[in-house]
Amino acid sequence: MKLKVTAGLLLVLVVVLTAFYMLNTPGARGVAYPAPNGFDAVVEAGHRMTPLPMDFDSSQDTEVLRNYLDANTEPLALLDRAFGQAYLTRMQEDHTTDDILEQTGDIRNAARLLFVRARLAELDGRSGDAADSLTKIAVIGRRVGNGGLMVHQLVAIAIERQGIEGLMQLAHKLSAAEKSNIISLIQAENKNDPALADKIDAIQLREQDNVKRQQGTLIGSFLIWQLAGSDPVTKQYDDLRDKISEADGLRQDLLDAFAAPSVDGGDGQL
Repeated sequence: MKLKVTAGLLLVLVVVLTAFYMLNTPGARGVAYPAPNGFDAVVEAGHRMTPLPMDFDSSQDTEVLRNYLDANTEPLALLDRAFGQAYLTRMQEDHTTDDILEQTGDIRNAARLLFVRARLAELDGRSGDAADSLTKIAVIGRRVGNGGLMVHQLVAIAIERQGIEGLMQLAHKLSAAEKSNIISLIQAENKNDPALADKIDAIQLREQDNVKRQQGTLIGSFLIWQLAGSDPVTKQYDDLRDKISEADGLRQDLLDAFAAPSVDGGDGQL
């Protein structure tokens, strides 16, 4: 009798553990990535480019900047093509934390490459070309966080801010037509932008999924349960929520500023 009871309890335990495992196992990554995927192009561009000049964001030496860009025509071409593509963060089954950090590092560098092109254009007096590169930074920056983890979203916010702030500083040199075009490109990204709460919820689910992949389903599920609602985790998501809201506000400031009538009559010339 005791043997039957023990066997029955063991069977129940196996069923419970199996059900727990099946319910908590990370979701399949059989994701239908867009083809071509702009995210892949940006990562590849950042990976293939040569090391940036130390003073890439402040150099006044147009010859150095021009030579650098001439040596990176292929990565720049990748970024130009990526501007017109759909984006979805690529997460491989075997991606480690180091892989993800390398990926986001490549994305940052790709944005910096575009910034070098914008800087040279501005120094050359080609304000329209500078604005084109800065707009690409802002739009690509916003897109690279799509479907990614918190780190992807934070990198996306930082890159978009670089583009937006650069455009704000360049505003007085742009014509009304150039500003109108930039407004259209920035606003077009709003169409499929989810509500803030939905965005945070989706990122949180992907983070939990990634923890299970990194640590295994059982240990990962335990860590998620143990940390759920803790002050450090709550603060992380509160900070992310604030950063997304700040990015939304900065973007709207740009749209408002570019839509306002120019004091110089709209031709960009003082």
